[in-house]
Amino acid sequence: MVVATTKERAGALLGGRYRLEEHLGRGGMADVWWATDELLQRAVAVKILRSRADGGGLDRERFREEARTAARLSHPGIAVVYDFGEADAPPGSAAPLLYLVMELVEGPSVAQLLASGPLGVEHTVDLLVEAGSTSPTTTASSTVTSSRPI
Repeated sequence: MVVATTKERAGALLGGRYRLEEHLGRGGMADVWWATDELLQRAVAVKILRSRADGGGLDRERFREEARTAARLSHPGIAVVYDFGEADAPPGSAAPLLYLVMELVEGPSVAQLLASGPLGVEHTVDLLVEAGSTSPTTTASSTVTSSRPI
């Protein structure tokens, strides 16, 4: 069960440094926010593992592994990882809140591109080539979910 909503997090300060400004999206295990790094005065993306009442041990370990894997990668098509941390447990959860801070890359998501209608063949090929160009950087055991929009 999710114990904190996105509305409850708006304006929150994580790690004494990252101010959550706008909710950008929701994936299978995490929410992504546009945030401000108040120390360096820059916009960043913050991916927050959704809290579960049971602690979500397996999800927590997968999220930590995603952070470690993404931090080792360097490719123009993959967002840069800046930080990883834990914040105080939200109400109703015993487990600290885990978050991953990444480069904020502006542009439409694939879902936004598709919402405006079918993509042309050339645009589709460009997307596939860009996505495929990151694969030599990753291994068969890693999955990176933070790629740059085209």
